[in-house]
Amino acid sequence: MSPPQARPNFVVERVQPVDLDQIVELIHDSFSQEESALIGCPDPSYYPNYRERILEVMESDPCDIWIQVKDVEKGKIAAVSNWRVFMNGKPDDRGDEPVAYYTGEDREDSERSARFMNENRRKVMTGPFVYLQLCNTSPDYRHMGAGSLMMQWGVDLADALFLPGWIEASVEGTGLYKAFGFYLQGGRAPWVAHCAHEERFQVQRDRWGRVEEEEGVIR
Repeated sequence: MSPPQARPNFVVERVQPVDLDQIVELIHDSFSQEESALIGCPDPSYYPNYRERILEVMESDPCDIWIQVKDVEKGKIAAVSNWRVFMNGKPDDRGDEPVAYYTGEDREDSERSARFMNENRRKVMTGPFVYLQLCNTSPDYRHMGAGSLMMQWGVDLADALFLPGWIEASVEGTGLYKAFGFYLQGGRAPWVAHCAHEERFQVQRDRWGRVEEEEGVIR
């Protein structure tokens, strides 16, 4: 039996444009094919387009914050997350936008998905809040604590601002999010059919990270 792998020397940093080539590849490799298509990066030929899509929002949207966890020794990015901070009530940005470089049926699917996500998100996520839009860990660094470091950064920010937090969570992610004070809100998300064929949930965190468990369901 091999000895347990030592945790790398991780550091949490703000993402810079120079990091985006690594980040685009990490996101693609850690998502399923359906999820990658939904965000605008169905295969490696789309890397340049997706990189520019991230960069444009990063540089133009004041609500948009990208955080990464880096392996100091290897210089590799282990995980990345995209946080949105809405200080003025309901999401005050332009919301999810269809993938501009898609055409034909792909473009129609992207427009329908963006419209449905935005409509339902604004119904549920009211008041000022912090929102985790994306959280990805490289397959090479899973179960080493990188995801927890990003979550700690986000909940510390929310607590410092006295704001609740929201996530559209997959089933696999609920364990991590529960550990940081998030609980299931309202059962299955109403836009489940438009989330890359994957079951997703509205997961909320109160300002003080309340967690209650009843009959095995996150609350």
